[in-house]
Amino acid sequence: MHFTLPVFFSFINLSLALAVTPSNPTNSTANTTFTPPSRYYLKTSVIGAGNADKNDLYVSSYHTGPGLSDATLLPFSPTSNTVGFLNDTHQQFDLHSSVPFGMIMEPSENLDVAWNFVRINELVFDAGYGSTDGFSFNASGLQWDGRGVGVFVGWLACDWWHGVPQLFWEFFFVPTGIPSSCAQVELHPVAV
Repeated sequence: MHFTLPVFFSFINLSLALAVTPSNPTNSTANTTFTPPSRYYLKTSVIGAGNADKNDLYVSSYHTGPGLSDATLLPFSPTSNTVGFLNDTHQQFDLHSSVPFGMIMEPSENLDVAWNFVRINELVFDAGYGSTDGFSFNASGLQWDGRGVGVFVGWLACDWWHGVPQLFWEFFFVPTGIPSSCAQVELHPVAV
């Protein structure tokens, strides 16, 4: 077999290109975790076009019972928005109480949907830090891997029960789409 010099260099260039090309085409910076500010608000950023009414909202606690609340989304207000912080890998909140509150990712009881509730509950109801750990931040905002890799798809902001947008976690991509009252969002930390 006889190779010409241009063919030989083409082979070398191809080999080098394959050697330095990452096997995973995703952006590696999106997967790199970083440390957020010590205290922060969580602010929505809508993914894609449309649903501008779900953009630039802040996670807030909507009281539903003693020590219990739903995660809702409101315009910025230092008196109504919830200040968050990471405690190891637990997303917790300062609700001006002697007892810590934590973000609770409700497990799905209905397999016909692809998302479920996010709660902000008093952690006295849960052993240790709370029932939900595995939170971290990357370039796409707050992430969760508490149930294993690939279970958490992202966040949804939906017009739901409380008269203000409510936060849900998405655990399955729905090929037919999400309800028109919902938007896929990222949650980014904004220093207090």
